[in-house]
Amino acid sequence: MRISLFFVVLSGCAANSPKNLCTSPATDKYNIYFAPNSIALDYKSVDTAKQLAQFASCCGKKITLKGYTDILWSQAYNLKLAQHRVDAVKDMLISLGVPAEDISVIPYGYADPVAEGNSKEANALNRRVVAALN
Repeated sequence: MRISLFFVVLSGCAANSPKNLCTSPATDKYNIYFAPNSIALDYKSVDTAKQLAQFASCCGKKITLKGYTDILWSQAYNLKLAQHRVDAVKDMLISLGVPAEDISVIPYGYADPVAEGNSKEANALNRRVVAALN
């Protein structure tokens, strides 16, 4: 029993539990980050994606993925890159057991930056996919 309770705290639901036993996760949005001009998830973001998949799968939540880029390229290029990023995250979530029909994607490119400017730090924060549980 202690192991199950520990699992609830970490993932928001108990293994093999009915969906009505799910508890709210610490957040309903997850940020997944990328290297410049890349669709490879930042190594820390792989764990974030795993947590998201685990909670969504066991609790029957749907996921919306919104893809963003930094300011370094044209808007047309950034839109394509954002699409590739949300597709990469979607593919990972599917490989972790989330049904494809439970995931929607929206590429935005360089829109809604969380950090202004063209510094290395600002660009790193803006290269992201925001995953929201619905």
